[in-house]
Amino acid sequence: MPQRPCADAVCLKLLDGKDVLVGVIDVASDEVETPEHVAAVIGEAMKYVAKDKIVACTNCGMAPMRWDVAYAKLAALGRGAATGAADVRLSPPAMPRQSDATVR
Repeated sequence: MPQRPCADAVCLKLLDGKDVLVGVIDVASDEVETPEHVAAVIGEAMKYVAKDKIVACTNCGMAPMRWDVAYAKLAALGRGAATGAADVRLSPPAMPRQSDATVR
């Protein structure tokens, strides 16, 4: 896994009391994170932000990614965020675009 920059993690303390989205999935890479990696990134954020204020998410959009890679990354996000050490909220799924919706 590429090393995630943590120098800015100290700045998270400035957001005290606010919900903070933590990008635990790197969408610039097709390498799928492990649930343990996701939990570790969340654990790092928990040093600076209250657990109930952390919302685990991707670090950007996944539109250009192959669906199987995106699915595997989101599965790792869910499993990693649900670990006992992390146990944080997940960002809500994006609403489908009108063009993506199935008309019945």
